[in-house]
Amino acid sequence: MTIHQEDDINTIIGPTSPNTRRILFLSLEFNFSPFSGNGVLARSLVSSLVRRTDCVVRVICTKPHPSTPGISNDICMSSSSTSDGDDFEIWPVELPQHCQWKRLDRSGPWQEFTSACSGDDGRQPTD
Repeated sequence: MTIHQEDDINTIIGPTSPNTRRILFLSLEFNFSPFSGNGVLARSLVSSLVRRTDCVVRVICTKPHPSTPGISNDICMSSSSTSDGDDFEIWPVELPQHCQWKRLDRSGPWQEFTSACSGDDGRQPTD
């Protein structure tokens, strides 16, 4: 899932009524092998938002590469467990194999996450 600067908010979040709050929530941890209180907090915040009748929430989060050592089971939070319809979606960004999981410091996968969300794969343009 790549969001481009020229994308319209209706393309990203979807059409809504004028009184609907459209929320794009970014979190390193969410559903996939959470490892710290940040993942718990993110899930709690999103859960509260989707219970409201005036919010549409899209979550962009990381998913560790399947070969990452020490990953635990995913904790599933799906639209069926939190809401009645199209007001909640999770868009995971799978990290490359070299990324370190369970790190919140400088060596964590922040750069890979932001690059994947922005569509910047790190390659230089060619002439």
